[in-house]
Amino acid sequence: KARERTLFGTVVDRMDNPVEGLDVANLVVREDGVRREILRLSRATEPIDVAVLVDNAASSGELIPRVREGLKGFIEAMTPQHSVALVTLAERPTIFVDYTTNPQSLLKGTGRLFTMTSSGMTLLDALVEVADGMRRREAVRTAIVPIVTDGIEYTSHRYQDVLDAIARSGAGLYPITVGRFVLTNDDTERDREVVLNTGPNVSGGQRFPVLSSHAIEATMARVAPHLTSQYKVVYSRPE
Repeated sequence: KARERTLFGTVVDRMDNPVEGLDVANLVVREDGVRREILRLSRATEPIDVAVLVDNAASSGELIPRVREGLKGFIEAMTPQHSVALVTLAERPTIFVDYTTNPQSLLKGTGRLFTMTSSGMTLLDALVEVADGMRRREAVRTAIVPIVTDGIEYTSHRYQDVLDAIARSGAGLYPITVGRFVLTNDDTERDREVVLNTGPNVSGGQRFPVLSSHAIEATMARVAPHLTSQYKVVYSRPE
């Protein structure tokens, strides 16, 4: 007896552009190393819940103006077909704008984004809270898009806690990381780097590293098509 399972994913070419027009013969699905039979392949049309996590901590002074501009195009590309939420990371994870398909509400919230000086970032805590919230919402398609610097991280979670929460939610992780993220002896920074490197791979997302905040607008313009060009793959899994 076999059971149908569904996954969503984006196929890109060598230039990182989404690939259109694929059929079942172009893909292979492996689960735990075992090849599965693909039953159906189509363009995904289900609405997406997208949580954008914005680093507004002390190190985000140059980042925030660029994020405001980048979010304008991102919101235009995602709404009103999909729901977007804005979550800030300074001091504690805060829902800045809850999930909505209304672009005006999101743009109004974007205009109120400012750096909080003398504060640290809480990325890992936010990932756990947002992922758990997505699981409770039971949306069919979900994605988390953190936009973060390599500033100081404060958290009460280890990397495995975070990766487990993301896996339970089924969300794809698409972090935009600004800076060099040089590893130190700090456990929290190492945990953050493991999540930023491993999370996209195991969740079907992608990391978008940039060295300067000046690249934020162009990078956010790349992320939106990755989300809106997903395929829906239905495959068979023996029980």
